[in-house]
Amino acid sequence: MKVLVTEKLSPAGMKLLTEHFEVEERLDLKVDQLKEALSTATAIIVRSKTRLTADVLSAGRSLRVIGRAGVGYDNIDLKAASRQGILVMNVPEGSTISACEHTLALLLALVRRIPDAVAGIRAGRWRRDLVGNELYGRTLGVVGLGRIGAEVARRALTFGMKVIGHDPFLAPERAQTLGLHLVPLDTLLTDSDVITLHIPATDATRKIISRRELSLMKQGSFLVNCARGALIDEEALVEALRSGHLGGAALDVFTTEPPDFGTPLFSSELPNLIATPHLGASTEEAQEKVALIIAQQISRALLEDDFMNSVNLPYVPPEMMRRLRPYLELAEGLAGFAVQWLKNMTGPVQLAFEGEAASVDTGYVALGLQKGLLDQVADEPITYVNAPIIAHERGISVVLVKRESTAAFKGALVLSARGGGDPARALELIGVASPEGEPRLVGLDGYSLDFPLAGRFLLIEHRDQPGVVGKVGTLLGDKGVNIDRMQVCRRTAGQAAMMILTVDNEIPRDVTDRLAATPGVARVTVINISGS
Repeated sequence: MKVLVTEKLSPAGMKLLTEHFEVEERLDLKVDQLKEALSTATAIIVRSKTRLTADVLSAGRSLRVIGRAGVGYDNIDLKAASRQGILVMNVPEGSTISACEHTLALLLALVRRIPDAVAGIRAGRWRRDLVGNELYGRTLGVVGLGRIGAEVARRALTFGMKVIGHDPFLAPERAQTLGLHLVPLDTLLTDSDVITLHIPATDATRKIISRRELSLMKQGSFLVNCARGALIDEEALVEALRSGHLGGAALDVFTTEPPDFGTPLFSSELPNLIATPHLGASTEEAQEKVALIIAQQISRALLEDDFMNSVNLPYVPPEMMRRLRPYLELAEGLAGFAVQWLKNMTGPVQLAFEGEAASVDTGYVALGLQKGLLDQVADEPITYVNAPIIAHERGISVVLVKRESTAAFKGALVLSARGGGDPARALELIGVASPEGEPRLVGLDGYSLDFPLAGRFLLIEHRDQPGVVGKVGTLLGDKGVNIDRMQVCRRTAGQAAMMILTVDNEIPRDVTDRLAATPGVARVTVINISGS
């Protein structure tokens, strides 16, 4: 069996591979060269530079495994790989410590004004006027307490800092073990002297730190982001730094990478910004670790059928997967919908298998449920393989039940959950798989509806009164938001109703704010479900 390596791997990783396989190292390949090399490979190992598109993968007639020596796999067409039956693996834990330490390095450099001091020395200036701040006794707010966020919190405590955190899916017992208090996001913003972000960039978290959130932060506080650039509204950040409301910011990631260095974010007017070019995982130790781990995983996958850190489907016999896949995707979609609807879930999540759905392997379907619950909140890629482990770490429990069909469907999944907001809410979602295997949402809190469970949803809870639907349509049209589907549900005329729309393009925050202010509208929620 031949393993193709297209980007630099450490000698230790290469040595491990050569003990079991024919190894071909070919760097800086053009597309045609890559396709030619891939045509005889059983496995390929890449970092972030090599792009494995559907076209490229089609040349891999013998390809069984793709190994990503790192965390992110945006350069791999996961759908195309899955369709070809190619296992895709990554190394989610390899750079945790490096990312954590880089976060703390930026934080210390920021509060002690080290870049200014270095620049002064190089310019021949002895700047004793550069007075910084201590971290001891200050409050650190950690947004996202996955592997990296938890490591940052542990180390901050040893600095003598008070640590508070925001993570809707972290069990209180886990927070207690870490030695921190969980608080709502707004409380974290107002109470923290320093805030660090460790969450993924999803539709729900993009620009989670914008003008409103920055205005809630303490005068003179600091912001650190080594997670994803899209989490911060960069224009709003420039305003907060320029006005002096923020004491400073440290960034390792940006909305666009490499960024446009001509933007105000990088102007000399902002000496209170320090930045690095996405170096969170760039240590010799991390690179060595991921090389060894991916080499071990490739070996186990090819020699032992051990699929550790798979990022696509776990292996099951093809005939079983054909039956399982629609319910697996349906459970994932329902869970993702529930997370975005409830915002902050409390207690166990129940998934009921009704009618024909009760005959499938509920354990496999639960993987989809757990993945959907975690995708919106975890600071690392969630897969069907690691979802149960991370759900357990975060104290997320699921309850699976089988029962006779109570709905007008041969087979349905019914998700029940509660949210801990103000006020607390209960939620029931009903989903079915169409004859073609397409996940569909057919019930929401007693309302009957029928929507493909994919795309951008706009849900508007309102009073059933004349004019509301027209105002919504007019506002969306004026803002260039195109409606794909729309359904209005009610139980009693003149009482509470639900307007459900799917739209073609992103809905700006100012549009949802205006919708929420429309007379008769009680709540506006935007939900995004990625298609399978």
